[in-house]
Amino acid sequence: MRLLVVLALVLAPVAIAQPLSTPEAVGMSSERLERLDALMQGHVDAGRTAGGLSLVVRRGALVHRQAYGVRDLAAGDPLPLDGLFRIYSMSKPITTVAAMILYEEGHFQLDTPIAEFLPEFEAVCVDEAGACAPLARPITVEHLLTHTAGLSYGRAPGDNLVDSLYDARGLLFEQHDLGELVTELARIPLQFQPGDAFLYSVSIDVLGRLIEVAAGMPLDAFLEARVFGPLGMDDTGFSVPAGQEGRLVTLYQATPGGLSPDATIGRFRVPPATDVTLFLGGSGLISTADDYLTFARMLLGGGAVDGTRILSPKTVDLMMRDHLDVPFAPGHGFGLGGMLLLDPAEAAIVGSAGEYSWRGLANTYFFVDPAEELIAFAWTQLLPLGLKDLHDAFRIAVYQAIID
Repeated sequence: MRLLVVLALVLAPVAIAQPLSTPEAVGMSSERLERLDALMQGHVDAGRTAGGLSLVVRRGALVHRQAYGVRDLAAGDPLPLDGLFRIYSMSKPITTVAAMILYEEGHFQLDTPIAEFLPEFEAVCVDEAGACAPLARPITVEHLLTHTAGLSYGRAPGDNLVDSLYDARGLLFEQHDLGELVTELARIPLQFQPGDAFLYSVSIDVLGRLIEVAAGMPLDAFLEARVFGPLGMDDTGFSVPAGQEGRLVTLYQATPGGLSPDATIGRFRVPPATDVTLFLGGSGLISTADDYLTFARMLLGGGAVDGTRILSPKTVDLMMRDHLDVPFAPGHGFGLGGMLLLDPAEAAIVGSAGEYSWRGLANTYFFVDPAEELIAFAWTQLLPLGLKDLHDAFRIAVYQAIID
């Protein structure tokens, strides 16, 4: 099923006004939006998370923006609205946009083999029952964007040969830069032939390296020059700026004894907040809700926000089509860099066909609904990713507040 999101129905982006707008002016209920406070504060009060932040925008109007709990349990300071969050996999849509900027400039097509930029992958093979089989087809840029390249994230050692090799080599943690990471990845067989299946993976990190080669500059510099700078996303990057460490929201781990500020969970290790050299486009960014809102408004605005355009509406339309020809999830498809809701009834969730969304490992969550001209965030800083019940309840609380 291919879904066309009709972006022409989306209003031109306008500046988010402060203070909060009256929800009723954009077809939402003030009383019903208060249920978001009860939901988010309830998770804090129950000790499920130290703090969180939620935000709702409809038709360009900011109708809800609230922080809950504390930034750090030991310090006891309230979680600030401009707190710096590790957004983990919510980095993926940003890196996807960066790649689509280069796509628009003619650096590659979606079906371009990545070996044209990353020759390390010319001779990569595919694991077939322990044997190393040759590629049936090359890995393309689209395979990276849709997690169908055959790459992995690694799992518990012993599950299979490929994942055991990922874990044994400490991928995503021990490399100095993206060049080293890609060199290591190309030495490991693929899980399956490119295009044969969907497997959530390091593919967007590989895409980050392809961006570096195509653009002739490091990924952090390209993102700053072509995305963050133009959009005014001054608080987004791979490191916390000097002097801003006190804004970083502490990342906690859920344990049987409560919340622990441990820096590891299984094979995941919290990346450093300063002096970063490994620019992981799939999971490495730190941002604020306001910055990410600017990014989300750009998507909703068909590639432009507040008079600044970084993509064509047709390119954003392409990102928000279903690109998968393999099974994914009931009622859902996958676009470029994010998940699409195709059929709310089949998915058994409230929402609109064409909604684009994704989550981050530390339980940050966002969705953009072009049909309702709606953007919503629910963010915490908690490992592991496991607050789907909160996110599902959050989306119900958002949609039930629409009254027109």
